[in-house]
Amino acid sequence: MNLTQLRAFHAVAREGSFTKAAERLCITQPAVTASITALEERHGVALFHRQGRSITLTEAGEKLAAVSQKLFTLEEEAAEVLAAEQGLQSGTLRICVGSPYSIAPVLARFREKFPGIDLRIIPGNYQVVRDLILSENADLAVQTEAEEHSLLGRQPLAQQRLVAICHRDFPLPAGPVSLKNLSGFDLVARETGSGTRRQVRNLCEEHGADLPIRITAESREAVFEMVANGLGYGLVLDAEMPQDRRVRVVPVIEAEKPLTDYLLYLKRRENLRLVRAFLALAKEA
Repeated sequence: MNLTQLRAFHAVAREGSFTKAAERLCITQPAVTASITALEERHGVALFHRQGRSITLTEAGEKLAAVSQKLFTLEEEAAEVLAAEQGLQSGTLRICVGSPYSIAPVLARFREKFPGIDLRIIPGNYQVVRDLILSENADLAVQTEAEEHSLLGRQPLAQQRLVAICHRDFPLPAGPVSLKNLSGFDLVARETGSGTRRQVRNLCEEHGADLPIRITAESREAVFEMVANGLGYGLVLDAEMPQDRRVRVVPVIEAEKPLTDYLLYLKRRENLRLVRAFLALAKEA
């Protein structure tokens, strides 16, 4: 097996682009293309479907990508072992976050303490966070009310509560409201798969409430803008509240119990120096 060719394949599979793979490997795009072509011809198999500038993995490519991910993750771990005595002078830490609010202060402290470490922040909603950790495409992840998993460790990071938000002139009372009070109004909700929507659903199921969703927004910012323009009310985590005079916050009686944000990591990788250092700093914070 030619590892140079396999490395090129792994980079393309990971980046989804020959150009981005070349940038990642610091080589030319023709060199990447030549390595992939040689790998395919040598083994008589197509690894990518090519449609114009768009590429997707074939079934064989998907299987090889799973193997190459494990191989090059082990290579990274070997580099970690060799670099351990040098201290945290260089490296990259990949963190998947759906919401940056609870982890941003820890990121700031980490950068201050370890300025030589590059941070790669990967966006992802509740559905993809765990998969990114399990597939070793992220070193750490933040997930609200993360469920236990045999392969994953979890460390408490912060606590938040669900609150209602609405336009300042929206006809909701100023004091705490119950879910039944909200059922007569239009809810602006996050997309299916988001952690916030999952928490709203769990809260409604726990208390037997039915909140009609009239508008679905694909981002936190979109929810805020819809609410700020009076299209309905939203249910969000209190740490995510924007500084916007158009919007006011209304506590929800049934949501008094705080929700915990957890840092997730693979148990077998928790002793890697970057992961260990970040977990320790987050625990201090």
